[in-house]
Amino acid sequence: MEGGLRGLKGGSPRAEAVSPRGEDRVSPRVPRRTTEPIDEIDENADNTATSMPEQPEKTGGRKRGLTKGVQVMARTTRGSRIDGVFLQENSHAIVGPNQKLLNTEVGVVARMMAPIRKYYWTELTDEDKHPMFVKLESEFAFASATEEVRKALDKKLHKRFLNYKYTCHKHYKELEDPTKARLNPPEGVKQEDWEALCEHFESDRFKGRSTNNIQNKAKQQYAHTTGAKSHDQRVYEMEQKKLAAQAAQTEQVDDDQDAEDDEAVPVDIELYANTHKKASDGTWVSEELKANYVSPSAPLKLCT
Repeated sequence: MEGGLRGLKGGSPRAEAVSPRGEDRVSPRVPRRTTEPIDEIDENADNTATSMPEQPEKTGGRKRGLTKGVQVMARTTRGSRIDGVFLQENSHAIVGPNQKLLNTEVGVVARMMAPIRKYYWTELTDEDKHPMFVKLESEFAFASATEEVRKALDKKLHKRFLNYKYTCHKHYKELEDPTKARLNPPEGVKQEDWEALCEHFESDRFKGRSTNNIQNKAKQQYAHTTGAKSHDQRVYEMEQKKLAAQAAQTEQVDDDQDAEDDEAVPVDIELYANTHKKASDGTWVSEELKANYVSPSAPLKLCT
């Protein structure tokens, strides 16, 4: 696995970023690295955090609070940058033991620093994105602002940016009445920004894209069990388990047999099973997916 990953090390410039929404969020000084393990944070959480305006009216029951990146701030203010993230050379995706923590912080940064009145990621300029890159590079031990790292971060920021807009639209729809919705912005959104978002949700452009997305979603034939975790991260974790199992074995290992075993179970086939079986009981999501599976002991057939 070591050959397939490249550690992201090195320094990065000090980042002092001001949110386009007028919210100061100053990055800590560039700290020293740490290799201490960090507890993972649920990347499925609503990764949003800004100052909380007064709400004209409370709606619904008690909800989970906003993710504020507290753990990252605590670790970096103690003079450490967070290690445990790597750039996978074959896919140029960021993986590692602290990938979840990075994903959570990416969500916080995207919501706090991306201009809220730009409704699609393609509308953001390089000038808009640069402070977000610098912020993340000041908190995690990336190689100093490499192009590959920024491309990977751009993809993550794009996804979290869309997730946040989806969360805002879900809040808008839950209130049902447009007038009522305009009077009840989500936590962390200023009234004037929320009114602009409501106008966007009511536009023909947004409604057209929303309809297309719903139709495309309905065309998906197969379900998977990965959740928000990327397939690249799944592959990384599978390979780490293999390495741990090999390390636990006796030193009397037949290298030739190991090579045959590795060839007998291609990673794509193992990933297919890993992402289409339920974690609770190990059963397949559907009989069709089970039928398509290529068993390591069976003759090779098409795996979709």
